[in-house]
Amino acid sequence: MINSGSFLFGCSGFILGFVILILEYGKRVPAFGAMESKLYKNMGCLKTVWGRGCLLFFAGTVEFAQNDFINYAIGNYLWSVGVLFILIGRSAARKTATARRNLCTSEQWVKMFAGVDQNGGGFITKNQFGDLTVQLEMNVTRREIEIAFRQIDVENESRIDFSAFMRWWNDEATEKWDSFVPPSDMA
Repeated sequence: MINSGSFLFGCSGFILGFVILILEYGKRVPAFGAMESKLYKNMGCLKTVWGRGCLLFFAGTVEFAQNDFINYAIGNYLWSVGVLFILIGRSAARKTATARRNLCTSEQWVKMFAGVDQNGGGFITKNQFGDLTVQLEMNVTRREIEIAFRQIDVENESRIDFSAFMRWWNDEATEKWDSFVPPSDMA
């Protein structure tokens, strides 16, 4: 006989796993694109790294609640990744908020972007994005650069263009996170 609690946790784990797949592969799998848009519309925090971290942590809790070794292992893994996403996302958001205080005009943005675009192709790589963060005096770590670049490079092409960068920079969800960071942390 199936335990109703185990069945409920199993179904919840499956649904959360499916949501995570949609978020990770939404732009690359055509069938997931519309679902990803609906998730972002209804759960805006999932656009941020810390929001995905919260989802992963919650999914880990659901997996851990099931009483067998494999679910404990999966739960611990999801907890670990979730906590890392929350910490790195929070740190990156703090640094982005600091950089936003020093806003540039659109001409200055184009000039800065073109300055790091070494080959003049209109795209920058992760390393060039790191150079741009140095110019913006964001003082971010290599991991924070990787996470932010991955968030911008939704097509997974290992390069971003100016419009994708500006969409990320002006993203409403990222701006809202700035207000969640206590003022003492932003100093």
